[in-house]
Amino acid sequence: GLQNEAALVSTTAKIAFVDALSAAGCRRIEVSAFVSPKWIPQLADAAGVLAGITRRTGVRYSALVPNARGLERAIACSIDDIAIFAAASETFSRKNINQSIDASFQTYSAVVSAASAEGVRVRGYLSTAFGCPFEGDVPVHHVIALTERLLELGVHEVAVSDTIGVAHPGQVRRVLDALLTRVPVARVALHFHDTRGTALANVLAGLDGGVTEATAYDLYSGPLSSMPSQFYSHSDGYLYFRAYDSTHGSELWRTAGTTTTLVSDINLTGSSGPNTFTALGGYLYFQANDGTNGAELWITDGTANGTSLLKDIRTGGSS
Repeated sequence: GLQNEAALVSTTAKIAFVDALSAAGCRRIEVSAFVSPKWIPQLADAAGVLAGITRRTGVRYSALVPNARGLERAIACSIDDIAIFAAASETFSRKNINQSIDASFQTYSAVVSAASAEGVRVRGYLSTAFGCPFEGDVPVHHVIALTERLLELGVHEVAVSDTIGVAHPGQVRRVLDALLTRVPVARVALHFHDTRGTALANVLAGLDGGVTEATAYDLYSGPLSSMPSQFYSHSDGYLYFRAYDSTHGSELWRTAGTTTTLVSDINLTGSSGPNTFTALGGYLYFQANDGTNGAELWITDGTANGTSLLKDIRTGGSS
């Protein structure tokens, strides 16, 4: 999500965020991407972030790598793992990385070989596996064939990815039912977005479909994505996140390692839906919504008394 932000996020903030994730117990952290600084200036400091983080025993730190030059930069930073990203849609591949699918596999073949020679593990992403913004539906046999091609290159697993958030549980099961007849389940991961509020339902479909390892599901932590769970690493040393249950509705929680506490019941009427966080002037601002009041803007200073509804943004049940 950083590439879409106009204001640059400081290297110091990124380092603190990764360190907070390590302290929270995450064991696989994708730190940055070694892409062209010209095209994505937000990630120009990938080497600086990796140099500044505190590496913990048992944690594997990875980065996206699009080509041989990116791999050289990543290896120079003593990266544990890298990830390559192919697409299931020809149009998306050309618009995203300016290469056809076949050309991208030629590039990635060299990257995987060089990474393996250096003892660096490689993960593969298969973008737009459930739908493409340009071509629409993506045939399941394309997903299967390209997953097999990625594994043949030498990646240790393939994250079958709902890049634009269009997947639904029935589709997830159909894809998995077909894919797992050809690919070992241990080599498959799943990557969902919550664009249409279906991410957690898709996770359940994935679990029912046989993908049961916790590490097989990508988790985004931060305020810039609409993936299943969102966290915010605040300067007070805590990770903030929202939870939901049918009795108390939305709840604001925070954690620092093993100390996890409920900050506030945000909405007692059963609010739901996504929320994002941003920090400003010592406060965290975040959005929640429910079927009664619609979208709501909330503010917190990290205490129950300091957490309150700032504004009913819309009262028509927006989501």
